[in-house]
Amino acid sequence: MSLNPEGLRLYHDRLGAMIAALRDLPQPLVKGRACALGTLTSMQRRIEKLLTDWETRAMTEVDRKDVSRDGATLRMLREDKWVYGDFDGIAFDLPQAGNSLSFVEAMAALEAAQSSAVSG
Repeated sequence: MSLNPEGLRLYHDRLGAMIAALRDLPQPLVKGRACALGTLTSMQRRIEKLLTDWETRAMTEVDRKDVSRDGATLRMLREDKWVYGDFDGIAFDLPQAGNSLSFVEAMAALEAAQSSAVSG
C-alpha cells in the first residue's frame, strides 16, 4: 500500500503552517514550544524529502510506515501537558482546517492529515 499524495501534501502544508506560527512566537522558545517546533520541523524535513523522492520513484511500504509513525508523535505532543500547557491563548491557522485553532485542535488537524496520507 502506498501513500495518498493529496493527504501527504495536505500534511506537509499543515506542518509548514504550524512551524511558521511557532517561529513567529516571542523568542526564545522554551520547554513545550521548543519541543513542538523541533519535532514538527524534523517531521517536515522528512516529508519534504519524500515529496522530492516521489518525483523519481514510487513510494514504498517503508515510506508509508515512516509517515504512519508520526501519528504517535503528534498524539504525544497533543496530549502531553508539558507541551500543550505552553500554548494557552495562542491560535493557529491551518490549511483546510480553520482559523484560530487552539494548539490541541491544530495538532488534531495535523493528525487527521497524517492519517489521510497513510490511508492511500
